[in-house]
Amino acid sequence: MLVPAATTLGGLHRVIQILYGWDGDHLHDFAIGDRRYSDPFFDLEEVTDEEELRVPEAFRQLPEHDHALRPMRVARVS
Repeated sequence: MLVPAATTLGGLHRVIQILYGWDGDHLHDFAIGDRRYSDPFFDLEEVTDEEELRVPEAFRQLPEHDHALRPMRVARVS
């Protein structure tokens, strides 16, 4: 899956929904560093709007040993 560098975590979530054929009716959040990002519609406590963080910045904040995301990588496409 390739997404533009301008893609936010919210946009990434929408892409994942389409790829897996999900309909978006479940709670989700992205844990990046010491913050959690999600859709503000869910009104979760201590969560930042997922539209505020772009995918490249999110990946830069992940620890090197995060095995859950090892199959994913950020690449510059010209």
